Amino acid sequence: MSMKEKPLADSRKTFWLSVGMIFSFCLLIDYVVAFGLRMIDFLLEHKDELMELPDGTAKDLAV
Repeated sequence: MSMKEKPLADSRKTFWLSVGMIFSFCLLIDYVVAFGLRMIDFLLEHKDELMELPDGTAKDLAV
């Protein structure tokens, strides 16, 4: 066996480690996107309450 060849067990370990890292990264991206979409949904549902001023009047969105 030459110095450049890896044993088959090391190649499999490296492969599964790479697959696990890619899967974890995809899950992280999924959670970030889902959180962002929930925030946008919340803001769109409650924009009328969020636009009220402290004196009880609502800010007019039409300019």
